[in-house]
Amino acid sequence: MTTRALVLLLPLGALLAFSSCTHPQQPRRLGEKEFASLYLQLVKAGASVREIGGDTSQAHRKAEEVLRSAGVSKEEVDATVRWYNADVTRWKGLYEEVMTVAGDSLGR
Repeated sequence: MTTRALVLLLPLGALLAFSSCTHPQQPRRLGEKEFASLYLQLVKAGASVREIGGDTSQAHRKAEEVLRSAGVSKEEVDATVRWYNADVTRWKGLYEEVMTVAGDSLGR
């Protein structure tokens, strides 16, 4: 490779390396079974707050507790929802998985 080609490619390589370091890593997308399980936990948490006549702030705190105990961030949930929304037919598979997980948790 000639010196001239190196002079042209080196800055480009440095720019690419630098730009990949400066972009924040995208949050991971949750798997279908993990997301279905988390969804059920959030539904149960919301129901328990409603049963005691709780307000929206209590519901948010309860949802944060569920996410924390599952080791999942809100950003990961948001990334997963965006993935499902990108092709709405994916939601069907998720709801089928929710029903399977719900049945398993009831001992069926």
